[in-house]
Amino acid sequence: MKKTVSLALTVIMAVSAILTPSALVSCSPAERTSATASATAAADNYLRSRLTDYSADSFLLASGEEATALYADLADFTDEGYIIRRIGNETAILAKTDAGLDRGARYYVNSFADSDADFYSYGNGYKVKSLSIAGRDIADYAIRISPDADECHQFAASELQKYIARTCGAELDIVTADAAHMIVLEQVTETDPRYAELGDEGFTVEVKENGDLFITGGRYRGCLYGIYSFLEDYVGWRFIYDFDLTTKSACVYTRKPIDSHYSGYADAVVDYLYEAESVDIPAGTKDTQIPGFAYRQPVEGENGSGMISPELYNLKLKQNGQIMYGDNCTRFNGYGINFRACHGSTYVIMTYPDYEGLVPHTFQPCFTDPDLIEYCSEYYINDLKNRLNAGQQVGREITSIDVSQADSGNFCTCDRCRKQYKVDKCHMGEILTFANGIADAVAMEISPDVYCAVLSYFGTTAIPKKTRPVDNISISYCYYNDLHKYVCYAHPFDGSECMNGNQTVSNAEYAAELSEWCKIATQVIVWYYPGTWHANPLYSPNVFRMLDDFRFMADCGVYGVFVDSSQPLPDDGIISYLELRLMWDPYVSEETFEGWIHEYLTILCGPGGDDIFTYMKSIDDSRPDCCWTTHVWSNPAIRVNFDFYRNSFDEIVALFDNAAAQAETELQEYRVINRSLTAYFNSLVASYESMYQNGTEEERETYRERWDYFASNAVRLDLPLGTYDYDLLSFDLDNVHPARICDVERYGENGEWWNSDNMYFMG
Repeated sequence: MKKTVSLALTVIMAVSAILTPSALVSCSPAERTSATASATAAADNYLRSRLTDYSADSFLLASGEEATALYADLADFTDEGYIIRRIGNETAILAKTDAGLDRGARYYVNSFADSDADFYSYGNGYKVKSLSIAGRDIADYAIRISPDADECHQFAASELQKYIARTCGAELDIVTADAAHMIVLEQVTETDPRYAELGDEGFTVEVKENGDLFITGGRYRGCLYGIYSFLEDYVGWRFIYDFDLTTKSACVYTRKPIDSHYSGYADAVVDYLYEAESVDIPAGTKDTQIPGFAYRQPVEGENGSGMISPELYNLKLKQNGQIMYGDNCTRFNGYGINFRACHGSTYVIMTYPDYEGLVPHTFQPCFTDPDLIEYCSEYYINDLKNRLNAGQQVGREITSIDVSQADSGNFCTCDRCRKQYKVDKCHMGEILTFANGIADAVAMEISPDVYCAVLSYFGTTAIPKKTRPVDNISISYCYYNDLHKYVCYAHPFDGSECMNGNQTVSNAEYAAELSEWCKIATQVIVWYYPGTWHANPLYSPNVFRMLDDFRFMADCGVYGVFVDSSQPLPDDGIISYLELRLMWDPYVSEETFEGWIHEYLTILCGPGGDDIFTYMKSIDDSRPDCCWTTHVWSNPAIRVNFDFYRNSFDEIVALFDNAAAQAETELQEYRVINRSLTAYFNSLVASYESMYQNGTEEERETYRERWDYFASNAVRLDLPLGTYDYDLLSFDLDNVHPARICDVERYGENGEWWNSDNMYFMG
């Protein structure tokens, strides 16, 4: 691309008139590397596509060494820093990195080109210019920890030190003795009266009258959670993980690796800090927080191997389930957490002679067999004794064992089990007979404080008429599916808004069962299953139901939540963020909850997050007013308001076009386009007959253009399409309905589910 020497000289002369002469060291650009040339070409192409009067000769675009050769002070900018200098019709955009050049070009188009400004800089210095506590500069403080602080509290101090330095440049010392001005990390143990309130994970952030800041945390993780909340609530940090940019399956179901270009462009962790001239935490500040649920785990933390530090991201949002394993126990104090049930007895039972080593999950064994109960009890007790002999402690490393049943609805029909079924009117009586026997043995041989975890799931959600769980039984209740009912995602989980007649999909029975389990069991954990799950890429919104669901679970007295979210679609990624926030605080206001959604979209997608939020709210407001599930047992046509998509296609396209145009970086634009795909697909399915089959030539042409946009980006961005193998780029629109892409066969004549009146699959 042609560059004029006169422009480079003009830039140097003009900038030096505004900034210090030492900033400019050369008027001869360094030899352009291939990476810089590529970045410059990308910025040039972007400007060319967005500016109607674009002339390449009127721009000087440079990044890296070439840019710092022209303007040396760029070396002190952040990685995405840049300057824009305009003189007459000539403009220079100089950036520290390629990412900064991309950001600078976009800022020029969206904010600078039509303004009267002649100079702008971004990333010059720290985002927070002044950080203070009770009016005293943060640089005057030291971080104090106990001389015998464990690994977790040392880590908490180092994290606080790191983020304060990234905030304003202040490098605080970590000390073990009193300093003149201190941020004190104070650990509360069982002997401290404050333990009754703070427990293992609660914390208090308090600024004393003398200006010292105390972060007082519960026995294990309180201080660590306290420093992250201090950084978020008072300094302005946000910790977000973009699961659409993970390099390996974040959830074991359908996610694919991202385009390698974006995996190198930026990692998936977004540590975002709001800019401010000054931030002060005043004397008298006092904030105590206690977790809403004792056990908190997302499936992403469990299946996120290959992701960029998923445990650190989840830790910042105060999940605790994943840190029970391996080195995380000592590093993050992953102790004292009771875990969910997940078919734990299956592989023990397989070795029992009467089970004959059959394939796991084929069918349930005879849970009323006293010999089987004794056999499994001996196995678990021996394992626990080995752990005790290895130095583990009950209540610390040893909290619960998984004695839950296989993943099968095929139950034993022997005389004993039939008799138990007659007594309890459900199969859960048989399961509890088995689990109670093991729990009693464990309580006697090891400790009554070791819980035995049992699944209430797939034929065992009902409350037995007579049999009750003993005190050290933990019930893991699955809000998912049973042999005769499926969860509704259109309405809150308390069942109050569901159509409670004789229908397959409703929350009414689930809500009644969960409430009763919480009354008769000492401890209840809920498996929660949000997300799209079925009929990709046909997106169905359930994000806005989450607040009601978590409030209901908290009201019931649920001990913990495991979120098993299927996230095949980019629209589902936000669930990961919201679930962690709600596990910690399920009683936030609706305004705060929607603020989290809006903020998440804005941070990841840029100013266009406003438009995406508008779209999300509109589809939520227009959702079909009937009970529907996102799982595989109902017709997907009933969970999407096709009339809305048909009538709003133009507005939807305009919202996403505007959002993409406002993106501040290439990565933000990627995210916008990625989120637009399901909106396009829903609209294309809804308008196929009206626009393409029966529309005017102009409407058909518009439809084809929108299909091509969807198809090309769906292929480029690896939008999951289920098991059907359609070539989207050569899709036969004249003869095949685009709804065929969804992996749905069982509804409608010839599988034309979009024209079917059959609402629910009855089995």
